[in-house]
Amino acid sequence: MLISNLMSLGRPLLKGGMSPRELLELISDIKKPNVKSFFSNILVIEIDMRKEFRCMALEPIQWGKYVYPSQKNKKQIFQPDLSNAAALPFVWSSGGNPVKPQGAYGVPVYLTFEKSWKDELQKGVDGTKKFLEGRIDRTIDMQLSTEQLKIVAEKLHEASFKVHSRGKEKLLGLIVLASLREDGPFILSDHKPLPGDRKLALIGPSKLHQGKFIVADLYKMLECFWQAKIREGAEKGTMKDSSCYFCGKKMDLVSAYCKSWSWFTTTWGCPLPMELKERELVKSIAMCPECYKAFTCGACAFDRLTRPLDIFLVKEIFSPVASAGGKESVRQGNSVEEIQGCAYVVPLMDKTLDDAGLSDDFAESVLMMMEGETPGDKLSTHIKKVTGFESSLPDDFDRQGFLINLVYYSGDLSRGDIHLRAMIEDILPSTLTRLDRLTGTMMEYAESTANSLFGKLSDKYASFVRNRYSSIPWLLINAYGGPYIWDSLRKVLYQRSLSRKRFIGNVVRRMSDLAVKLPDSLWRLQEEVLFYLVFSRFLNEYDREISGCGGDVTVRDWKELSKLVSGDDPGEMNFTDCEELGFAAGWAVKNFSSQYWHESNKKDFIKHRVMTFGSRLKPEVIWKRALVPMNEYALQRNIHMTSNAKDLLALVLLEYGRLKDDIRGNEDNFMAAFWAGYTLNRKNSEGGKN
Repeated sequence: MLISNLMSLGRPLLKGGMSPRELLELISDIKKPNVKSFFSNILVIEIDMRKEFRCMALEPIQWGKYVYPSQKNKKQIFQPDLSNAAALPFVWSSGGNPVKPQGAYGVPVYLTFEKSWKDELQKGVDGTKKFLEGRIDRTIDMQLSTEQLKIVAEKLHEASFKVHSRGKEKLLGLIVLASLREDGPFILSDHKPLPGDRKLALIGPSKLHQGKFIVADLYKMLECFWQAKIREGAEKGTMKDSSCYFCGKKMDLVSAYCKSWSWFTTTWGCPLPMELKERELVKSIAMCPECYKAFTCGACAFDRLTRPLDIFLVKEIFSPVASAGGKESVRQGNSVEEIQGCAYVVPLMDKTLDDAGLSDDFAESVLMMMEGETPGDKLSTHIKKVTGFESSLPDDFDRQGFLINLVYYSGDLSRGDIHLRAMIEDILPSTLTRLDRLTGTMMEYAESTANSLFGKLSDKYASFVRNRYSSIPWLLINAYGGPYIWDSLRKVLYQRSLSRKRFIGNVVRRMSDLAVKLPDSLWRLQEEVLFYLVFSRFLNEYDREISGCGGDVTVRDWKELSKLVSGDDPGEMNFTDCEELGFAAGWAVKNFSSQYWHESNKKDFIKHRVMTFGSRLKPEVIWKRALVPMNEYALQRNIHMTSNAKDLLALVLLEYGRLKDDIRGNEDNFMAAFWAGYTLNRKNSEGGKN
């Protein structure tokens, strides 16, 4: 299924939506971050094979410059200029020994490591010949006689001493055999191609033909590169005159083995049927050259669209949801497994992009997603708050005919050690857009609630609240736990209802852990209350705007409840269920707790009178040890309770009897709201502070 999806992604890119320059940048590795330094030493050997054999080495070329990454950093790094990089496409080896020749080379452009420079190229002509022989044999349409190879090796050996490294950096570079021949990818031009030319790209001035320039014909370069790619598939077997597994066309087929898609590796036994040998992989999955090209394009686009999941999310995924102490220890730790995420778009049907103009727009939008940049005439929505990793959705896709797929995985790609964590397919673009709007609402609500709980927030903590509470994955992890993140995220993206009971249960267990350590744990208890209030609001808004379920929650918002219980006549209010009663009970206990703190030599009421002998706080305990004897405690300590506090206490006691059955069946709801009322009653905080 994943291979088929990648083909659906790659096919419109291949049909003409992308220029040869863009396709070469996509299917080669010239834009990968780990190859930047190779452009610091480009050694071009100009070879004219049209009339008579001639050979000359150009002066070393450097595409880019060394810069200081910051004012404080004294070490320079190489910053490549990739404007002409499509002229020298290459593939970075994802496995094996990169110093050795491997795979197929579309054009004679060879990555060269320090070991090769010192142990082969600069050791002598024989070492240089050895370096070239293994690579030329694997290069499409590149042939040299023994005598010609010797001449090229001599020129390359002499020129190799002109390259150098800076400081302690390793010596890295590119060796280019610019072979000028009929119908070849390297040609001569009287003029330099303009930057961004769709057909041509400059390499450098010719040494054999003064006044002319060596230029890459990108159409021919791409054709050679495709031949090398298809040869990769043929390495694991071919089938003559057979039907393609995907499109059904009858022709010569190759295997699905593709170095651009390192998930399907022959070093791991699982993809291969036990009875097949490695060279017979084609018998498992066989495809025609056009489908293979589409698969390669899609796989490369998948790689370019992949981003790391935010580190704070990864830490939350591996933390225990029901343990406040366990979550805190994991959050503060440094060692976590990196998780990658990819969001890619596929047309609902292949014929969706039969229109050439629509196909071009699709390719432009996919390029925009890969680069993370928005052209001036295109609009996009950043969906990181929904997915958990950097990604944007062009508004072009927010229409019928396109679907979004999400893939989350971890592991070592170079070893084929992939752990697929989740695949969420067929997501409507409009759903992502609506969820993104909802995250903005949650961010504002969370900041407002945090101000009520903690007072004026520091800039750092305000940023923390905005960042966390605008992230749907973070909300889901803390509500349901890391093991359920993918299932709960799938429900959200498919607009299905979420469980409020499970979320309340997890929050209350964390609250109970912290309540035992009061008053020292008050700050963290307030954080749990913040989460309880914000996620409750999220569920209400989600049910109303996204899932359409409407929900069965009748609890009023904390702002309305706070006004009612702190008003002049709280006795006139009534409670819809045990959760609202829990809020009022918490508010009433906090009213008394602050006075008790002043009259008992700064003792915490709950810890001193209610949670005796380390008992867990439950509704029945609150009823028996806090609410019922509160008037008696007031007489013992000579505490003067205001009339409003007495009225609220009387109402809570009365309503407790009426809602006793509801409380017994929903203890967690009562307790979560109790702590919300308790911590939000800042007017009556002990000692005038939190």
